[in-house]
Amino acid sequence: MNKISTDTHYYDTQLQNVFTTKKNINNNEKITFIKTIGEIIKKTKEFKELLNPLIFNTVKKTIKLILIDVKNNYDEANKIRVELLLPKVWNNIKNKDMSILLVFFEQMADIFISGPCAQGRTTRLIQFLNI
Repeated sequence: MNKISTDTHYYDTQLQNVFTTKKNINNNEKITFIKTIGEIIKKTKEFKELLNPLIFNTVKKTIKLILIDVKNNYDEANKIRVELLLPKVWNNIKNKDMSILLVFFEQMADIFISGPCAQGRTTRLIQFLNI
């Protein structure tokens, strides 16, 4: 990965060098994922005044998309499941500087706006894995 690209599909098959998960999740992992979603919703509401209204509303749409469109939560090209990646990412950033959280919310909104496919979800989230 010497080149940097804004095209999420440029990274197809390359993200598995950074992070991989199993395809299926168990009940404990589902519970952790749902808890994470709840924390993200709460934090989004706390930041509502700082967020562009479009981003605020679109983050809510992204969360709904991730909860409903579960078939696209598994990135086959990179072998990453959103339900396992998102809690790890959230645990890394939830107590970080406000500027990191604002960028995270922007990337969450971008999932709905321009990257609802599996690779769009994982590529936008994995950026926060090692912050």
